[in-house]
Amino acid sequence: MIRTVLLAFFLLSFAFSVKNMLDYWQYDESIPEVSDLLVESVSPDRMNHLIGDAINQDRLEDAQQYLEIAKLYGYQLDYAYYEKHLEALDTSLRKIKRDTKSFFDGFMSGKGDDTAGISGAVTSDFTVVGDVRDLHRQYQVHAKGEEVNQLIVALSGVGIGLTIMTIGSAGSTASVKAGTSLFKVAVKTGRLTKSFSKELLQKASKVFDWPMFQKSIKNTSSLTDVRRAVRQSYHPSAMSSLAKTASQMSNIRKQTSLADTLNMMKHVDNGKDLARLNKFTLKHKKHSAHLLALLGKGAIRTVKVLRKTTVFLLSVFGSLISGLISLVLLFSSGRKKA
Repeated sequence: MIRTVLLAFFLLSFAFSVKNMLDYWQYDESIPEVSDLLVESVSPDRMNHLIGDAINQDRLEDAQQYLEIAKLYGYQLDYAYYEKHLEALDTSLRKIKRDTKSFFDGFMSGKGDDTAGISGAVTSDFTVVGDVRDLHRQYQVHAKGEEVNQLIVALSGVGIGLTIMTIGSAGSTASVKAGTSLFKVAVKTGRLTKSFSKELLQKASKVFDWPMFQKSIKNTSSLTDVRRAVRQSYHPSAMSSLAKTASQMSNIRKQTSLADTLNMMKHVDNGKDLARLNKFTLKHKKHSAHLLALLGKGAIRTVKVLRKTTVFLLSVFGSLISGLISLVLLFSSGRKKA
């Protein structure tokens, strides 16, 4: 009788230990150490070459970033030589003229290659002018019987809807609006991958109903009628998935810069990649884009690390002990009956 009770006890203990072991069989995703990757793949000669090319091509911000990364990770370079050249080239007046022109061009076109130009494009969307302009242009393309860019259509419609909501919500949707606008600039400048564009379109199309908008607009181009048609075609209840994605985009921008954010999109093939990039930029901040340029997508590929390793090992040990005792008792009981 006692042997039977002990057997039942250890069998229950074994089952409980196995359950605990499975509960702790969980992983966290960890980003590889950048310092190790740099040692493996970026030589001092290559770093010198990248800095020199950036200076020669008037990409002064790129040159400055590569210099900072080289210093941070202990590359032996002639820093005084490079800094002297950068100081001579990057005068305040020259920068103001360049940025002013880029901002104006970005505001008018909705496109941008540098931070000032992208800032102009995003600013035009926040004034609703940019989104209305882009949506109306696509409607005109449709009226001619030509193929529209469905992603620009959807993001423009979502942008107008978010602007209307922002006005009535004290700016609480501003972060989502910024992320949506950045996605639109990325589409226009060819910075989004095909696979991520498809995923983004699926999310945005649930929020903005393009066929409904076409029925509501009635061939007019006035701002009032566009806003009215968007109100009828905009479904905020379907916004949660796109809002999460747009917020991640906005967070990446906060850690880096507008231009760097868009330049890193070529490494994003799906929502998981965007989430990994978000983690990467939280760690490496303003150096993120240039580290990715040096190391490639491998820098944001995560490795799985076992969570709560000590507790997991104790659970394994407990399972083995309980299992062995149960087997001994079971074997002894069977032999006694025989």
